This record gives sequence, C-alpha cells and structure tokens, in this order.
Amino acid sequence: MTDGNIKSFERVVRKYNIDFAVKKDKTTDPPKYVVFFKGRDADAVAQASAVLFCMPALGFAMNGNYAVSVHAEDTELERITFGVSVHGIEFDVIHVRNNENVLSLDFTHSSEAKESKHFIANLQTLSDSIGIDKVRVHRDMILEEVKDFVKQRFEHQLKQGGLDDISLYMSRFDTLYEQGKMEKLMPTANQKHIEENVPITEWDNPYFEVKELDQMAFSIKDKYVSIQTCTEGYDYSVFDEDYRLIDGGVYDNPDISIHAALKDVLEDFGLSEQDKRIPVDYYGHFRTGCGD
Repeated sequence: MTDGNIKSFERVVRKYNIDFAVKKDKTTDPPKYVVFFKGRDADAVAQASAVLFCMPALGFAMNGNYAVSVHAEDTELERITFGVSVHGIEFDVIHVRNNENVLSLDFTHSSEAKESKHFIANLQTLSDSIGIDKVRVHRDMILEEVKDFVKQRFEHQLKQGGLDDISLYMSRFDTLYEQGKMEKLMPTANQKHIEENVPITEWDNPYFEVKELDQMAFSIKDKYVSIQTCTEGYDYSVFDEDYRLIDGGVYDNPDISIHAALKDVLEDFGLSEQDKRIPVDYYGHFRTGCGD
C-alpha cells in the first residue's frame, strides 16, 4: 500500500464491516503501511485480507514479467479488480463483486498467458487459496433470448403509441415474428452480446482444477442462509435476522451444483444471487446433519 491507494484500500475493507489500524513506515520511499485487521466475523476478515493480499503474495507482482494493479471503482456496490501484465500484455484476472471472486477470462485471449506454466500455476494457487466463485463469460443471445428481446420492444412500442388495450396485438406477436415482420425491432450485434457471471463449476475449465464447495453460509438482506451437501442433494436453512429458523429442507437433486441449488432456494424467498451477501461462520452458526 502507498499514499496513492490507501483510500481505495479503506473502501474495500469497509464493505466487510472490518475495522483496521494502519502504521506508516516512513523509512521507505514511497512510504509503506502495516495493516492490522479487527472484526466480529472471522470469515469476513479472512476474505478481505485474502482478496487484498493473496495475489501479490502468489508472485504476480514479484516474479519477472508480472505486475499487479488494483483498481477501486466508486459505485453503489463497492468493488475491486485485480489485473496483471504477462510479458507486457495487461488484462484483468479477478473482479470482487458482491463478496464473490469472479474470474475474468481475458487471459484466454492471450497465447502468452495460456502458455505460461507459471501463470497457470498461480491461477491454480489462487483458486485453492481464496476460492473462485464465478466466471465472467461473454456470449451471444440464443434464439429464445432474441425473440424475448423483440417481444419486449414490440410491447414497449405499442404502449408508447398510447393504445388502451394491446392484448390483441400481443396475441399476434408469434405469427408476426415467424413471418419476419419484426426485423426493425431485432437487436443489433452489440445488443446480442451478453456479459454474465456464471458459477465456476458450470464453466468448461481446461486450465486448472476447481474444488467445488460443500457448504456456504451468509447474510443476505434481512435473512441468513446456509446450504450444505448431503446424500439426497443439498440441505438448506433460512433464518431471520435474529437467527430464528424460517424454513429449511432438502433440495433433492444431487446432480446439479451447489450454486444452482442455492439459486433456486433464494428465488423461493424473493432473493437473488445478485443481492449483496456477507459471509458468516458456517461452522459456528449453522452446521447441522442432513435433514435436521
């Protein structure tokens, strides 16, 4: 840390509800800082410190052609991005969003990065050390998504036209679409391009091994949620803000990932994967037997 990025650091640790004290070492140029963390939630302290310091500790900043940059963005949801340079080619590696570590696939477009055994080994260590929750993928709309896009634009156009009842026109949408009479409402090439974060277990990953989580626990809005693997699938519990059990049970589909099961559980309670989540101590608060 330096004088130039101490404010960015402060914004990051504050989002984890962590207090910290900084001791400035004036004997170096530029001056360096020693940071002491303090927080009620040990998991939150661990995640904040791991995310902030793990990447340079792995050698990204210290080894030959590697250099690390950290960018803090002033948005409603605090976020931070770690980028690296491999043989002079710069790209993002990890985005921290909503308390999740999201892997950027920028490196897959660099032959230098993909062929660097050191870089790939560091990705493996990064995954093992702090965990990678999701992957940022870029894709084009599938046919159903294109049709939904056109339907929404068609509906908006009718409403903007001041019609009192658009049901008759909307009932004819499928026929008009199939007849190719919606060409003016079709998405452009840029609009067809989608950027989304998907669970890393759902990504076809040829670069490093990923250990799938067997449990998660966090606070989300005014609730606490825990989920763990079990023989039948996934055992989950939902608590209110005072840790009183609201609901729980077994999601009986062991063939899907824990992230996919969690998504369905959250939706049942009007919650979303995009809602801000704060990790809590799973073993200290929620550990139960399957079906308890």
